[in-house]
Amino acid sequence: MSIFVQHPDDWIGVPNFDMGDRWERPEDWARELIEEIVVGQNLPRRKRVSQEQRDIVQNIFVMLAKSVEEREASSSYLRLSDWYGPLILVDLRVESRYSAGTISIEDYAGASDPDAIDPPLVEPFTTDSGLVGVRCTRHLVPDASQPGIIATVEYAWEVDETLVRLRTASYDLQEFEQTLPYVDELARTVYAR
Repeated sequence: MSIFVQHPDDWIGVPNFDMGDRWERPEDWARELIEEIVVGQNLPRRKRVSQEQRDIVQNIFVMLAKSVEEREASSSYLRLSDWYGPLILVDLRVESRYSAGTISIEDYAGASDPDAIDPPLVEPFTTDSGLVGVRCTRHLVPDASQPGIIATVEYAWEVDETLVRLRTASYDLQEFEQTLPYVDELARTVYAR
């Protein structure tokens, strides 16, 4: 059984980078992606965007593409609303039930996170293809020595002997709330085959 995300058109899948692939380096992919965005003008225009702002967005794309493995993601997806944000990063993680142990699907989504400020909100969540799982929203302090709260939402499903988790997080709580409908839309496209 394989897990797929049929992401909406306004989302960008971060590809793999390897010798012989279309893009061997994240820098090549990000440069081509920025060129495509500029030509297509898929983003709302406030005014003419500067080369400096394009370079900033391109560097962010490169940084996020290079850190996919560090985030232990099987794949990653980006949504850029405007040249000035918000940029949503969502990671998909797929692993065997065996490697995750006996954890419940709710806890896999973060329901028992000891760092949560308040009890996490855990709700049922079903994809368009009929996968039944949970959606867990919580707020946490990532590091007691640093000020700030992170808002996170994680979706989790168990498919045969596979656990699937889709996750995003943000320090900007207002922006987080505004982007949740887009993340829900992406999560609804997860399917198994």
